[in-house]
Amino acid sequence: MVRYADDLVLFFPTKQAAYDGEQQVKSLLKEIQLTIPQIYDGSKTAIVSRADPLEFLGREILFLGSKDRFVARISSKQVEKIKTRLSEEYAFAKRIKEEKNFQETIVDLSKSIAAYLGIYSDAFNYKTFEDEIRGHGRATIVKIFESLFGKEALTTLDKAQRKFLGIGVLDAVEPNPELNV
Repeated sequence: MVRYADDLVLFFPTKQAAYDGEQQVKSLLKEIQLTIPQIYDGSKTAIVSRADPLEFLGREILFLGSKDRFVARISSKQVEKIKTRLSEEYAFAKRIKEEKNFQETIVDLSKSIAAYLGIYSDAFNYKTFEDEIRGHGRATIVKIFESLFGKEALTTLDKAQRKFLGIGVLDAVEPNPELNV
C-alpha cells in the first residue's frame, strides 16, 4: 500500500484479491463514515493490472519485469507540467510585472528547480528528470535574454560569454529542507 493524505494505492496479487480488497477497504472506511468512489471507466478509483503504469501524485508507478519490482518514476505528463509552470512563472513579462530584477529571477528559478529536484529525488528516472529540468532552466534564461536583447544578439556571443551569462550552465542550489527548498 502507498498512502498520501487521502490518496491510496493498494497492491494485490490477483484481480479477484483486488475486488475483495476493495470491499474490505469500503467496510473499514464505512466504520469511520468515509467512502471511496465507485469503480467505472474514467474514474479516479480503478483496478489496473501490474502491466499498466499507474499515475499517482505526479509519479507513475510501474512494474519492471526485468528487475521484478515496482518503481516510481516522474511521468512525462508531470515533467511537462513542471516545465510549463517554470516557463510561465519566470517569463520576462511576468517578472517585470512583479517588479523582480534579473538577479532575483535567477535566484528564484534556481530555488524552484532545487525544490523540484528535492521532491522527486527518489524517482527511478531522477537523473533524466534532473537533466531535463536543468536544461529547461537554461532555456528559460535564454528566453529572458531574447526578450531583452533579441534572438540575433545571442548568436554573436562566444562560448565563454554564454557561460558567463549562465546560458550554458544553470547550477541550481542543492535541495535544503531547512531553507524550504
